[in-house]
Amino acid sequence: MKASLLVAVSLLATSAITATSAGAQSVERVPDAATRGADSPLVLIVPFPPGGSADRVGRIIAASFAEALHRSVSVRNMPSGLGIEALAAVAKPVQGEIRVGYATNTQVVPGALLSKPATINPGEDFDWIGVAGTFGGALVVGPAERAGTFELWLKDVPQRGRALRLGAGASGSMSMLAAQFLAEMLGGNVEIASFLSADAAYAALRRGDIDANIDGLPNALEEAPLVSARILAVSSKDRSAAIPEVPSFGERWPGEDFSTFVAIVAAKAESEAVRGRLKSGWYGVNRAGIARKELTAVGITYLGLDLDAAAAFTEREILRHAKLLTRFGRPR
Repeated sequence: MKASLLVAVSLLATSAITATSAGAQSVERVPDAATRGADSPLVLIVPFPPGGSADRVGRIIAASFAEALHRSVSVRNMPSGLGIEALAAVAKPVQGEIRVGYATNTQVVPGALLSKPATINPGEDFDWIGVAGTFGGALVVGPAERAGTFELWLKDVPQRGRALRLGAGASGSMSMLAAQFLAEMLGGNVEIASFLSADAAYAALRRGDIDANIDGLPNALEEAPLVSARILAVSSKDRSAAIPEVPSFGERWPGEDFSTFVAIVAAKAESEAVRGRLKSGWYGVNRAGIARKELTAVGITYLGLDLDAAAAFTEREILRHAKLLTRFGRPR
């Protein structure tokens, strides 16, 4: 099973992001902006529910785009289908609005491989306008957990008389992969529960149904204090500038990294005028540093990549995520 998955992922990573020229030429474009309206309302399609990390980050990006382009940008949440439906909605332009996609490795890899067959090709259907940055998951422990540091917590868990109850996101997501890795490091005496919404996970943490939860850092920074929970570690390679006192998985286990990237995409079927305007908007966001401070404050490691650099980075990250999937497989 793992071998066949690796083959599928290799094809995805090498041919999906780096589109062939033939594929790019075959895109059927919408009418020119003069007839469609380059000033149509701009909508950022966020593929996850309101209130989570993606929603928080998406609203910062939408506001920064609005400032750079001197026009309003609204946010629309489309959480179904592991995010693939949201990308599909961006891939086919519609009259009346211009859709911009919020894309992550969690959509492109698990969304394509662990759900129904995808109807989009990330390379041939999209221009990768830019990569805002990456964020790790936060290991959030409930109020009953007494260990004051990550190291003490790691030593305490195996000594318990029962399995650790650990929450995470959907199958194949970076939070789930981080949970599976942590279960291995703790000797396997861990019960992992999958939550499709952060609200449900925090409710379970507050009730004591789970002992800990791995949540995207931008959301955890806001939600953990509300249930008297604490962040003991982040699942990224390095510490986050938002909470520099908190250790990372990469520090404890060199080379380990369970980060999610945040990219902005536009449909290649869009007119040249529309795509050009979006690219100039992203350039303005980076040049003026509009979003850097706010994104860093919510736990994003800001990168500000655009065009070819963005495409190359996302290709590498998609392959890395795919390899993690083959390494851990589905949770038991």
